[in-house]
Amino acid sequence: MDSPSSSSSCCQTGLRNIKNATRLSHKFIMSPPSFGSKEPPWSQPSVIQIPCQVPAVINPREMVKAVSVEKAVASYGKTKILDGLSMKVKQGAVYALLGPSGCGKTTLLSCILGRKELESGNISVFDGTPGDRNIGLPGPLVGFMPQDICLYQEFTIKETFQYFGRLQKMNMDILETKQIALLDMLDLPEQGRRVAGLSGGQKRRLSFAVALLHNPRLLILDEPTVGVDPLVRARIWSHLKSLSQSGVTIIITTHYVEEARDANTVGIMRDGRLLAQESPGFLMEKHQAQTLEKVFLCLCQELEHTEYDATRMSSKTQSLQSVSVSHESDQSVNVNLIKKNPKTKPKFSLTVPSVSNIAALFMKNWITMKRNLLLLLFVFFLPGIVLFINSVTIGLSPVNLPIALVNHESDCSDNFYIKDCEANLLGCYFKQSLNKSETVNLISYTNVSEAIKDSQAALVRGVIVIPGNFSASFLKRILIDWRWDQFVYYYGIEDEEQIGKFDKISVSLDMSDPQLALFITNAVTKSLDVFTNKVSAVCADHLGDGIDLTMIEIGDPVLGDEKTDFQEFITPGIIALAIFFLAMALTSESFIAERSQGLLERSWITGVLPFEILASYILSQFVVMVVQAAITLITVFLIFQLPCRGPIAWLIVLTLFQGLAGMSFGFFLSTICNTSMDAMKMSIGACFPHMLLCGIIWPLEGMPYPWMRSIAWFLPHTASVQGMRDIMLRGWGVEASSVLQGMGISSSWIILFLFLSWMLVKNKMQ
Repeated sequence: MDSPSSSSSCCQTGLRNIKNATRLSHKFIMSPPSFGSKEPPWSQPSVIQIPCQVPAVINPREMVKAVSVEKAVASYGKTKILDGLSMKVKQGAVYALLGPSGCGKTTLLSCILGRKELESGNISVFDGTPGDRNIGLPGPLVGFMPQDICLYQEFTIKETFQYFGRLQKMNMDILETKQIALLDMLDLPEQGRRVAGLSGGQKRRLSFAVALLHNPRLLILDEPTVGVDPLVRARIWSHLKSLSQSGVTIIITTHYVEEARDANTVGIMRDGRLLAQESPGFLMEKHQAQTLEKVFLCLCQELEHTEYDATRMSSKTQSLQSVSVSHESDQSVNVNLIKKNPKTKPKFSLTVPSVSNIAALFMKNWITMKRNLLLLLFVFFLPGIVLFINSVTIGLSPVNLPIALVNHESDCSDNFYIKDCEANLLGCYFKQSLNKSETVNLISYTNVSEAIKDSQAALVRGVIVIPGNFSASFLKRILIDWRWDQFVYYYGIEDEEQIGKFDKISVSLDMSDPQLALFITNAVTKSLDVFTNKVSAVCADHLGDGIDLTMIEIGDPVLGDEKTDFQEFITPGIIALAIFFLAMALTSESFIAERSQGLLERSWITGVLPFEILASYILSQFVVMVVQAAITLITVFLIFQLPCRGPIAWLIVLTLFQGLAGMSFGFFLSTICNTSMDAMKMSIGACFPHMLLCGIIWPLEGMPYPWMRSIAWFLPHTASVQGMRDIMLRGWGVEASSVLQGMGISSSWIILFLFLSWMLVKNKMQ
């Protein structure tokens, strides 16, 4: 253990060195330029070189810089994370990056990997720019282990190796050999174990194994030994040292400061700056400390004093960017001032999507879905379940609706009027006609006030009152005088002068439920036709030859079928809604989950293109959608026997277009939403306007303004739903404009959503 006095003395020694360097820097800055210089002194970097003894032998490989970071500045919002950081990593070295949480280690690694852009400064990796696929970053150049687990929980260990091996285009025999070796070295369980069933330490070791799988030239490991027992940790470091000896460059961050002694170089970070980067032995000797923790403490104290002195000098000279204590091949200590370098972007190159990558991603999607078999079956059958519920609950006519009937003309207890004409009992004929309707159930009342009272209490759906002189008043209106006189004489009607011509049946309905009131009105209207036909047939002799009370004759339909009901009308809309929104929900949820768990980022670093991700989801969701559409159409047309009067093939095509549009909309939601909850809220918010505006529940002709109908027509569902109705109800085919427009408008939305999704995914992945 170091004594407090020794620690204090080492810190004081370091402080004196820094203060001297600062004064020399100030003096050098204010000196005039050398003779013959074409640049003013403020344009040249100020470097103080303190000569040191040069070692006799230098390994040529150590002179090659695998990673070079120069004066990097990066921020998140207004918070600066990297503050003029410079770092050099030699090829074949193990570089341990130390520092407290929040000092910028993970951000620095993201910049090296090309996941985050610098505001200023430069980064080069093997003389290339991060993000340039020509050098393999993203791609096979780097093996990356993120700080989070970033593994597919539904995979087994073997499937995890196979997935990342396919992305790296590894030979299956080589992959199998490497897998066995890594399982043994990292003490992982049998390859059939699910990732979700592994412990935290086992998951981290598996994530580490994935980074090692394809023998990369550069390994970037973010906290690889967290939660790992000491024996396995020793194995990991032993393997890392053997890899470095073979030329692999390794950058590793760790919380275990003392294990960094095994690294070739240690970089110590604080507040986005690199305090020192040297071999562990050199740092401990320089600061007269026995542990790296003491070295870190000394450097932090030196930094505080340097910042204090820099503040006092700020009115006279430029501020120091950082103090970097370096013992490199030139054996000098450099103190550099801030200098912004122009950012260089990788050269444009067209990368052709890989079929093998798309196949690997497709298999990944299917494995994650099939692991939960019950959920997969539910996803398959859910549209069929929706249409099953629709077929048994929607569009069917209600039956036995209670209606109060008050007949002041007769109680109709005698049934002789059924066969013989009783022209004075027309109210009974009307009651008989209305009773034949399945929609209503007539309940006889003797008192009108009681019937109205029960109607106001919602015990009955309406009140029908037949006045006492209904028959006489009706016939007085339609019979000629001598026929009327015969009627009065034959039935013994008294006080005929007091009988008016306007006594009519009164129908008062419960309009708090317009739908039921519409069904009752329809039943009453149809019963009137039956009533007039009945009276005309039975009473032809009594009321005169050829008397015909019928007023309307409904002919055969000019288009469609007279048996078409509301269920057939609404079913195409329900099919479109079910396929569209279920495809949207499934796609948006899985995509967001993959992104939030860091899996999308890891796939990008492996070399996967945004187009390949979209293509794999399109293929996997298309298979799901085909199964859903098949189950849905079987439910509608085979189980419930709904008629399809046109070519069903075009109905299937429109259904698939709706599913593709929903899937594309789901992609779009997943790119603009950060969580599944946000996507769910937006999908629910989109569902109801679609359902109300697309003519699914109510015809577009009911909209009050023409511009509203025009806008609604170009929504994803409207034209497709109308085309499906034209096929099912009118028997039309692809020649119908609604069918062609349905496919065209749906295709336009699909292309738009996929293009926007591709642009947003590409932007986020870059």
